[in-house]
Amino acid sequence: MAALAVRPYLRYAYDPASGRYFGQVGLCDGKPVRPASPGYWPRFYADFWNTDQWPTHDYPAAVFEAALSLYTLTGEEVFAEHARRGAAATVRTRPRTTGR
Repeated sequence: MAALAVRPYLRYAYDPASGRYFGQVGLCDGKPVRPASPGYWPRFYADFWNTDQWPTHDYPAAVFEAALSLYTLTGEEVFAEHARRGAAATVRTRPRTTGR
């Protein structure tokens, strides 16, 4: 059941141009959702290093931990691939490299 939920997010949320994951994708079309303003919802890209006063409910670390667990359980390479991509995005966007 988890694989059925996580697989589509990984498929549609990864942005190869930036090497990051969108914070939200549309349920009907899988296209990225651009929030109108900051708030309690995910930004355009999932933020591994969010320091806001409130959570934005994108939880990228949990998604990629789930991908790694699903790879262990199913052996599906797609989950391992996205666990690696998620780790790379985490390192690439760390505060030391972005000046935050």
